[in-house]
Amino acid sequence: MRNVARIMEKNHSDEPMRISCALTDGKEMWAFRYSSDDQSPSMYFGSPHTRASEEGAHPITTIASEPSDSDAAHWFKVEERNGVHWTESGLNHFAIVV
Repeated sequence: MRNVARIMEKNHSDEPMRISCALTDGKEMWAFRYSSDDQSPSMYFGSPHTRASEEGAHPITTIASEPSDSDAAHWFKVEERNGVHWTESGLNHFAIVV
């Protein structure tokens, strides 16, 4: 993102960079939000009841742009310029600095 920001600046881009994405290698997952104007698309993670739900060490089943139900107890917002990283060991939050 740092390189994209530099290219945008060099080319005098007047449009903001807005990213909200999730990536996985099948074992770990990264999800993050970033924008150059602090208005990236929203992102939530949680464990709503789905067919994929199961009890155990990995309660996170869903990443979404908005909560898919009205039970706020199992939804957590990924804040602007932040991300989350899931591994078998658990969940880690990280800040994005460009």
